[in-house]
Amino acid sequence: MLVEKKTDVSVFALVVVQKALGNFIGHNCFYLAASVAFYSILSLIPFFFVILSIAGWVVGSFGGVHDTINKILADTIPFYSNLLMNEVMKISLGSGFYGLVGLLFIIWVGSLVYECLEYSLNQVFESPRKRPYLKTKLMGLAIFPAGGFLLTLILFTSALLGTLRSLPVGEYIPFLTGAQTFMVDLTRASLPHLVLFAVLVLTFRIVPAVKVSYGQACLGGLVSLIGWIVMKMIFGLVILPNPNYGIVYGSLKAMIILILWIFFSICLVLFSAEVIAAYRRLKPREGNNA
Repeated sequence: MLVEKKTDVSVFALVVVQKALGNFIGHNCFYLAASVAFYSILSLIPFFFVILSIAGWVVGSFGGVHDTINKILADTIPFYSNLLMNEVMKISLGSGFYGLVGLLFIIWVGSLVYECLEYSLNQVFESPRKRPYLKTKLMGLAIFPAGGFLLTLILFTSALLGTLRSLPVGEYIPFLTGAQTFMVDLTRASLPHLVLFAVLVLTFRIVPAVKVSYGQACLGGLVSLIGWIVMKMIFGLVILPNPNYGIVYGSLKAMIILILWIFFSICLVLFSAEVIAAYRRLKPREGNNA
């Protein structure tokens, strides 16, 4: 009975993946991913500038926030992440009326990616309803305070981990010194992945106009995270050592690789959404009760 149950689960998972792949092509997800990637390129620098400013205002140290987010970007956008941060640090809005206009323009541009991502996920889930434009726009603008809050939380978590690592536990329990260092370093190394997983879960849960349960959102987040780790290995082994990018694109090599990374990352997100959608269609009762 146990073997039959495992076989049934394996067959079901295979069917879900097969359906997701078919729907990925059927919904033109490559084109949708290209659109989201385009808006992501437009939005990344304004987004990081605003959330750096918010977190720096809360924490009181813009430089410290910059160092922390640079480390996170090195893991989540592992190739040429400094390219983004260097441009973020060059932004100077000035003051007065023109400074305010510049800030509003940056916020507006930074919110465009949310609208495009919502449209793409609604296509994937074949949502029968659409949100009012004003609600979509407000949700897009909400990513800035949400991003600032998340970055501030990461800063405090990093500071807490640093404090835990420096606690003189070894003076009282000597054999715990190695375990203390290992656990803190492991948590620090896992932090970018945990943050990425949490962001993915919230994306699948909140952005589509359909109701997605946390269990289904976690499934999508896990598929995206595993795919992202595999993609990171492929980029490191195949794409980065390829000299042809430098020959063809010259000084634009870094930007081209960054665009490719974002494009394939969005493809992973949309494929994970297709996995959730296929699961919901094969388990309609669970999907409708989500």
